[in-house]
Amino acid sequence: MEKYREIYQDIQARLLEGEFEQGKLLPSDHKLMQNYGVARETVRKAMKQLAEDGYVQRLRGKGTIAIDQRQFHFPLSEITSYTELVQSEALSSQNQLVEFEDGWLPKLYGESEPVAVKRVVRLRKVDGEIDIIDYDYVLQSVAPN
Repeated sequence: MEKYREIYQDIQARLLEGEFEQGKLLPSDHKLMQNYGVARETVRKAMKQLAEDGYVQRLRGKGTIAIDQRQFHFPLSEITSYTELVQSEALSSQNQLVEFEDGWLPKLYGESEPVAVKRVVRLRKVDGEIDIIDYDYVLQSVAPN
């Protein structure tokens, strides 16, 4: 197994066990290089993958912080609504309408003029915390009200 994957799996396990507190800095890249006996690029590759998978956030010039590990799988290979997902995961969810107003989108798909839309902005909260900000643009020609 590649060394960066070993580091990834070790840090991932430590994050899931709660060793690194949410919102707190993880050891520096330099410290991780010393701990694992690897080059900086190897550590960076592992941390980049952890960030892409939603375990940490890299803050330029500051370091890497642990982020909330409550994650749920949103299937991209099938059509599943947010409501169906929340129900299947037995989560407590609320939707809050933030904005519902007329707007315009630039020329679309060969249209010669901007297109009239309704802009709908909703906050999707899970367990009282905002997880998704949903921006929708509905063509007024399709759904005028």
